[in-house]
Amino acid sequence: MTECLEVNPFTGVRVNVLARTETPTKSGWQANSFSKFKWQTNRPWVTVGWDGRLPEVCSVSTAADVNVVNGNYILETVGQAEGGCLDASFFSQFSKWKQLSAARIKVNYRQAGKSIYAGLGHKMVISCMDPKPEVALRQRVNAGVVQYMQTITCDLSAGVKLGLKHRYPILDVADPLAQLESGDSASSQTLVTKSMFRPALLAHYVTDKHQVSGQFKPLTKAVKLAYYYHHNDVLQTGITFKRQGPFRAMPVVRLSLRSLTDKSVLLTTVGTDGISGMLEKRLNDWIHVYGSFYFDRNDYGLGFGISMKVVE
Repeated sequence: MTECLEVNPFTGVRVNVLARTETPTKSGWQANSFSKFKWQTNRPWVTVGWDGRLPEVCSVSTAADVNVVNGNYILETVGQAEGGCLDASFFSQFSKWKQLSAARIKVNYRQAGKSIYAGLGHKMVISCMDPKPEVALRQRVNAGVVQYMQTITCDLSAGVKLGLKHRYPILDVADPLAQLESGDSASSQTLVTKSMFRPALLAHYVTDKHQVSGQFKPLTKAVKLAYYYHHNDVLQTGITFKRQGPFRAMPVVRLSLRSLTDKSVLLTTVGTDGISGMLEKRLNDWIHVYGSFYFDRNDYGLGFGISMKVVE
């Protein structure tokens, strides 16, 4: 690993896109200690903040945002500390119903003053060490519940990639409000159960012609194995085997067709449990957008995502 070099002077803009699902009581300008002001509507809103940096000077910045909906509150905190080659940042959420509670901490070791920021739903800091971690965050609507799925992978030598994926729903606060008013405690308990942390372990091995992927979810004992064959630079075909542990006796087999170009990725999968697809578009070197969908007899899912980076 290269030694840490002097941090270059930088003053720039940090953008956090917070796509939350709560429904405010009214629209209008709201005071915010991070972005000073934001326009809050009944749709997801965007928060923009700034930070300043100087070489070899440790700086600390924190911010808090309190959103009150019908007397119930949602508290968000954002903070960052850095000095020399080390960055540390955190983002936390807490609500009165404890259904939005989440806390994530990222530590970034920089080289030559380079840092990457990305945000959709929460702030992420990606380190510039070698091997470089890859962070992706997607939003999916599953039976009316918005879920955020984050994947963190790290490339090792000889085409080996290891990673961690987790999924956590962000529930619409209109549902808890209705249940609190009606006194339906059973439904409230069901919503709390849905917001459990769902981790998964990932492993990939890639060569010029072959790609093998594996996934294991410790909580549900689910196993997913996939194999792809690279016919050429733009076409792949593969098969996926999936078993849901004790909850599903029969395995799920899928056939996949993947098309790759310099600017986009298209993946379509047809299997015994339905059809799914994903399209990723590279707008330029630092902005990627992607969408996903899946349908089966009992459920549906639609998702979108964006990946942004700023290099000092």
